[in-house]
Amino acid sequence: MLPAWVNQTRLDDVILPVMQVTPPRSTTPCRNLAEERRVYSFSQRNVHAMSHTVLVVDDDLDVIVGMLEDLGCEVTSAQSGPDALDRLGQNENISILITDINMPGMDGHELAELRLRPELKILQLSGREPRRGGLPMIRKPFSFEELADTMRRTAGVC
Repeated sequence: MLPAWVNQTRLDDVILPVMQVTPPRSTTPCRNLAEERRVYSFSQRNVHAMSHTVLVVDDDLDVIVGMLEDLGCEVTSAQSGPDALDRLGQNENISILITDINMPGMDGHELAELRLRPELKILQLSGREPRRGGLPMIRKPFSFEELADTMRRTAGVC
């Protein structure tokens, strides 16, 4: 029961409409803000979405993984050549390999030369290493537009 000083009619006019429009709590998680930014940035860039699974082998994954996700790719990653070989063996959906050239142990050239699947498209990344073997390369640092253009030209996607 409400105190005598509360006007029931006024209370109903203010609280009940608010209660009626407030959605019930849900167990469904709310949208991720990073996802919102990705959708926004993708739509602002006017690039056609890709639907490829890309394996990225690099010691600095954050930037390129975000860009590839912006392009609509499903991205898996590896930190070394042997790790990349394991991932390629486990996931037949990987259609594009993007590898840094300068890595300890097995470098990007050695990884690319193994060419485990003939249909696998390969793109190499480097800030200072020379291109070798006729494979397409993108120089670090690169922009989103440069990556999209290189993917379009070399992998026939995007």
